Amino acid sequence: RVNLLRLMRAWGARDCMRAAAVAASGLVLLSPLVGTALLSAAVSKVVLSGALVLTYSCVGLCTQLAFTSSFLLLNNSVLKRQRARVNGLGMAVGSAFKSGGPLICDSIFALSLQLSLSPTFVFFLISALYLVLYSLVRHIPSSFNEPMDELSSQYVEVMLELDEEEV
Repeated sequence: RVNLLRLMRAWGARDCMRAAAVAASGLVLLSPLVGTALLSAAVSKVVLSGALVLTYSCVGLCTQLAFTSSFLLLNNSVLKRQRARVNGLGMAVGSAFKSGGPLICDSIFALSLQLSLSPTFVFFLISALYLVLYSLVRHIPSSFNEPMDELSSQYVEVMLELDEEEV
């Protein structure tokens, strides 16, 4: 059993999300190739099924690592009193993408078949989105690996009050 929180404490949420994005990108690209290679090699269905289950399980693990890392980064980026609102918003956005993702990917897959594109087009698109995630996470400061301490929280509150006074 993989303990994601233990891994995130060792590497930091930011680096875990980066590693998960790169690994998932490669695994998503690998998944249609695994099926094609095993079908052309005329191996048994048990081996084919096992290889595909292993590949998709690893993609799922990377996705869970990225999702969990995103919530740790969200929690570490806001003050304690704002965490409930930010977590609620994060859950709503995450749920919207989890429910809309299969619908969008299925539509793109059907469209790629209609336009005589490669059936692996969707996999390339998902892989590209993981690489976009990686490039965005690179810009997150490493200070978000740790929760805001009270001193920095007080500093942020003072700066927010000063901004409100200027408006």
